[in-house]
Order: sequence, then structure tokens, then C-alpha cells
Amino acid sequence: MKLNKKGFTLVELLAVITILGILMSVAIGAVSWILESAKDNFYKTLEKNILLTAETYYSDHRASLPKNIGQKAKIGLQALVNSNYIKKDEIVDYGKQQCDITSSFVVVTKKSKKDYSYELYLKCPSKTIGDPSIGKSNSSSITISASISYITKAMTITGSGVISYQYTVYRNNLMVYNSSSISVKEAGFTDTVDLSKYSPGSMKVVVTAYSSSGGSKTVTSNTADFQDSSSGNVLTPPNSFATDSWDTIISAVHSGNTSSYHVGDTKTINMGSFGTHTIRIANTSTPDECATDGFSQTACGFVLEFADIITNHNMNSGNTNVGGWPASEMYTYVQNDIYNALPSELKAGIIETTVVSGHGSSDSANFTSTDKLYLLSTKEVWGKEGTSNVINNDTTDAYTRQLDYYKAQGVTTSNKSGAIKQYNGSNTIWWLRAASSNYSNYFYTVMTLGDCYDISAYNSIGVAPAFRIG
Repeated sequence: MKLNKKGFTLVELLAVITILGILMSVAIGAVSWILESAKDNFYKTLEKNILLTAETYYSDHRASLPKNIGQKAKIGLQALVNSNYIKKDEIVDYGKQQCDITSSFVVVTKKSKKDYSYELYLKCPSKTIGDPSIGKSNSSSITISASISYITKAMTITGSGVISYQYTVYRNNLMVYNSSSISVKEAGFTDTVDLSKYSPGSMKVVVTAYSSSGGSKTVTSNTADFQDSSSGNVLTPPNSFATDSWDTIISAVHSGNTSSYHVGDTKTINMGSFGTHTIRIANTSTPDECATDGFSQTACGFVLEFADIITNHNMNSGNTNVGGWPASEMYTYVQNDIYNALPSELKAGIIETTVVSGHGSSDSANFTSTDKLYLLSTKEVWGKEGTSNVINNDTTDAYTRQLDYYKAQGVTTSNKSGAIKQYNGSNTIWWLRAASSNYSNYFYTVMTLGDCYDISAYNSIGVAPAFRIG
């Protein structure tokens, strides 16, 4: 018998394909809906968990809640993690990527006498929940200050417009204590904290205060050096540069309490075999130009210099200025012999200084060194007249400034007597650190009448360095 093999017609095939297409679109739509629904549920659950965590935090820290109806308070997710209310790895998006807890937060608003609402702003790689504007807060009502007295060894904190604050104590720039949140009345407060338990050392305190609207302000106290009273070395308030101990002077500079010290004030020191010499306050200001990139710090901050000549010495016995000030024999002599002759109490306060010095004809660029002691440059003595370089062959003109002392004396190349220094009662030539760019063997000096002149490096003439306290 012969079988009849009949296939599908084109219409039947099209009908089947159409039906399959409809079924696939329905299935894909269902899967997409399921996936989106799963994502929505994930983020709703994440938001709910974070808000519940914030509620738990505020339940434990009710003093941090806003006090008046309509007022707000804010807490960052980083703070919730740091306080162990939630784990960082629990704050991830649907793809398990870490959310940005440093910029995410919860805002609580007081709605009625007993009711509060909570809102979340959460920034994740694949999704953002909430509006960052909910975290805008007003901190203009906050006033806060913190100061340390090295007489009482105590910190005083004052403030107003504040519902809470916390502080961190640092000794020698290392944290030694971190307070918990301290509740206060918004009308104002004063708090005194005993710091003697953390001394001796260089103390400072950082205080952060919070307003009822969620605003905050952070202030850093002055720095005060506390000595061990058992040694009998108890700091006293600054009174006179001439009579104060170096401990008191150094602490006053650290804390910014230098109103008792003035440019031009002097103090004598004993340098052993070098004899007794006079230190002078040469600078106390730090103008904006000191922050310029590449600027020498030699005339910035609290600068002391020798008002007289310590000794005589050559700049280089080989009669060269190659390598400038940092490569000179004088540099080694000043950093070692002269520095080591200073009183130990003074050396404890001397800070390293970025020093820019000029080059001679055999070099093509200025030199930068980091020094304890340094010689001055031409501009630091004679300044700048109009728009012209005072000393054309000192290549550091744009990288330093005139010291406050010489500026106050009106020292210029034509009014030069204020630059004169003496050795054993006689006017003496003294070295500067600047090489003359016209020669390969000359450095600049201050002459016996206070004028500027460059001379050969092998000459043995006066040494009168400077240094900074900080």
C-alpha cells in the first residue's frame, strides 16, 4: 500500500510560529517582572533594615533626637557602622557591590510630641534611594570653641545652639581619648576637662558639636606642651622673650600665644666654647606667599636669628660655589658644630625648614634643602625695591621674602645700617647662603656698613645663622 506523506502548509507554520512568539513574550515578561519585583523587594528590605537600625540608635541615644516639632537630626551610615549598629557588608546593592556609606545617611524629623519619621539617602553603584537634599541642615546657629591652658592643664569647651558634642584628645598627634556623645542644652554650655592625666606631651583637642537641625561644626583647640611636674619643670604663662624659659617660649609658639613676644626682642644663650651670644626674634608672620609651591620657608613663621656673629669660618676651602649652600663646607659646619652647641632645651623646639638657595655660574638651577639652621639670603635682608630685584645675581628673588625684623628697620640697599652685625664689639662681614650666579666661586655677604657684596668662598668671615621654632 502506498502511504500519503503530507507536510504542514505555510499558513499552519506561520500560525505555530506566532503562537510560540506570543508564549515567549509572555514568559520573558513574566521573568522580567519577577526579576524587577525581586530587586524592588531587595531594596525595600535594605531600606527598612537601615531605618530600623537608625531607630535603634536613636532609641539608645535619645538626647541626640531633635527637640522641637519640625526639627531634624542626621546620622551617617559610617557612624552607624563605627558604632557597631550595622555591619558594612550588610549595606550592599542587589549585585552585592558595596554602597557608599560615607555619603549616605538617615534623617529623623520630629513630627509630634512623641512621633518621629525616618528618611534614608543611600548611594549604591546600581541604585540610589532617597534625595540627598533631605540631609541639608543649618549649622549657622552653632557656636563652639575649645582652648587649652598649660597653667591648669585643662581644656575648656564653650558653645551654644548645640544639643550634643564629642571630643578627641591627641597627645603628640596620637589619639589618646575619644569621648562618647555628650548631651547639652541648646541655650549654651561650658565644660572643663582635665587633661593632666594624659600629660606630659604636646596636647590638642578636636571638638565636634551638633545642632537640633542636624548641622555640625568641628573646631581644633590650640596646642599646649605639658611637662612632667614631678621634675619641677612646670610651664608658666609667656611674659618676656628675654626671661622666659625655652620650654615656655616653645609652648607659646605651639599654641599661638605669642602676644608677649615681639619682633626685635632678644635673649642671650650660652654656647659653651663659642661663648655667650644673642638670639633675636626676626619674624613672626606667615603671609599667603609662604604657601606658594616651591617657596622657601626661611622667612615664614616664628624665625629666630643670631643678632651677633658666633664665629668666623670659610664657605668652602676649595674656593667654589658649585652645589650652592647645601654642598658647602659651611653647611656641614652650621648643621653640626653650631647646632650641637645650642642649649638642648632650645634644640627641642627647632623645626626643619625648607630652604631654597641660589646657584652660581657652574650650576643652572636653585637648590632646595631641609635644614635645622640656615644662613639668610639677600632678599631676606634687603627686601625688594619696587619691581626690581635688589641683588640681580641672587636667583632666589621670587622664592623668599624680607624678614619682619629687617622690614621693620626699613633695611634696603640704600638704608643698610640695620643689617650690621658685630663680632667681639666690632662690625664684621657675615656670610649669606646665596651664591652669585655670575661666578663659580663667590657667595654674597653683608659688609661692615650693611651693604651687599659677593666675595670668594675661601674667605673666613662671620657666621650668624637663623632657625625656626614651631
